[in-house]
Amino acid sequence: MNSRGGRQLQFPRLTPVVRNLIIAFVVIQILFLLAVQQNTFGDSIALSTIKNLPLWPVAGISDWRIWQIFTYMWIHDPDSLMHLAFNMLVLYFFGPMFSGMWGSRDFLRFFIICGVAGGLCTVFLAWIAPGTFGGHPVLGASGAILGLIVAFGMKFPREEILLFFIIPVQGRLLIPITILVDLLVFASDSSIAIGAHWGGMLAGYLLISGNWRPGRLQRKIRVGKKKKARKKRKRGFDVVDGGKGPWIH
Repeated sequence: MNSRGGRQLQFPRLTPVVRNLIIAFVVIQILFLLAVQQNTFGDSIALSTIKNLPLWPVAGISDWRIWQIFTYMWIHDPDSLMHLAFNMLVLYFFGPMFSGMWGSRDFLRFFIICGVAGGLCTVFLAWIAPGTFGGHPVLGASGAILGLIVAFGMKFPREEILLFFIIPVQGRLLIPITILVDLLVFASDSSIAIGAHWGGMLAGYLLISGNWRPGRLQRKIRVGKKKKARKKRKRGFDVVDGGKGPWIH
């Protein structure tokens, strides 16, 4: 991330909650790899791990393994370290900023809510279109991570970051860029957990905006309608000559 005055890369100082999260993710991933790929703990543990920890959007929820909407976010693709590495990199850069602003407890609450929302959105999409969204187990903290990206875009819309450590991008552009990239990748690879991504982003938006509270959302809608009505009254009508009489538009 860069400062307002320049574009040099700055490395944040880890806060305790972010450091502990990164350690937890790495340790859990190592145990997951030992259990699933190396079969270190035996066949029964390997099978139980695969059955219970990832989110199986159709089979898992229909069997009432509802804890999967929480556990799936703590493990990542066992065949590629890039999945975990990317999420931890984003957590490393964005996490200290928000944990410093909100405090450890509220930051952790935000992070987990976004992750769980990603799981719920995945289940919802699988229920609507099981053939598209229900065939593969879902795992990874991307929902929670993208919730942080949305938070940055909303709280710091004009702050610049170096995308891929090279391209300067303002925070307000991160959200549409992320959505566009998600759509393009999903179009070529339907195994991407787009439900988890969008669920986490939606939760991030609702938590930052406060629109998750129905009363507040209703007030905003009413205020918006009143503003539109006032604009219409101020504008009045335009009269145009022509035809048999004035046309009102």
